[in-house]
Amino acid sequence: EIARGVTLQNRGIACRRLAQLAPERAIASLTESAASFSEAAEIRGRNGLEEGRALSLFQLGLTLEHLATDGTRPDATLAAIKCFDDAASAFAGLGKSESARISGRHRDELAARR
Repeated sequence: EIARGVTLQNRGIACRRLAQLAPERAIASLTESAASFSEAAEIRGRNGLEEGRALSLFQLGLTLEHLATDGTRPDATLAAIKCFDDAASAFAGLGKSESARISGRHRDELAARR
């Protein structure tokens, strides 16, 4: 199951990149990316891999931010803010202060644009 979480993490990154390379299918690619990161975060959390879970949440936030930008998923902004907030808390709990700061900055910047 842990290997599946790693595979899903990489798939999420690849799908988000595909959205940039093939704008005509960006929404579908970003939706697939979000699903991959969401499942990766669940798997990593279930297996006690908190740093991996935090990384998946951060990446999920980035993908949701892209979905929110194109206007097709207005709910994505709030979901992205929550992902960044959860990632910041998880990183802080792990003593990863720089990663927590970066996640918090993404959360705050996105919230300010709302």
